[in-house]
Amino acid sequence: MILGCETGEEMEKLKVTVQAKLGEDFKVTESPQIKPKIKVVNIDAEEIKMNDNDLIDTIKKQNKIAMNKEFHMRIVKKIMKEKKNDKNQSERRGKEEGSIIIEADEKNHEVLLNKEKLK
Repeated sequence: MILGCETGEEMEKLKVTVQAKLGEDFKVTESPQIKPKIKVVNIDAEEIKMNDNDLIDTIKKQNKIAMNKEFHMRIVKKIMKEKKNDKNQSERRGKEEGSIIIEADEKNHEVLLNKEKLK
C-alpha cells in the first residue's frame, strides 16, 4: 500500500498510527522523497565556475529566497557549452554560456517557477 502526506510531520504521525494498528507483523517503510528540479539557463561562465554553495547563496540573495527549516537547494549538474554564432547577440557576453540543474524543496521550487526570470 502506498500513501502520501503533505509534510514530514504528517508522515511520522501516519507511520506511528499504522504501525500501532497493524502490529509487529507488518513493516512500515518510507520511500525516499524525490525533490523537484528546475533548469536555469544563460548563466555566465564565471558564475558556473563558482563553487556550488556560493552559487546557491548568490541565487538566494539576488532572488530574495527566504530560508526556512525545510530549506533544501543544491546544484545537481552544471553544463557549459559554446554559444551558437548568432548575429543578434552581443559579442561582449563571451563565447560560452551555461546552465544548471537545481534540486529544491517543494516550497522553493514553487517560488523559482513563479519568478519570471532569475537574477
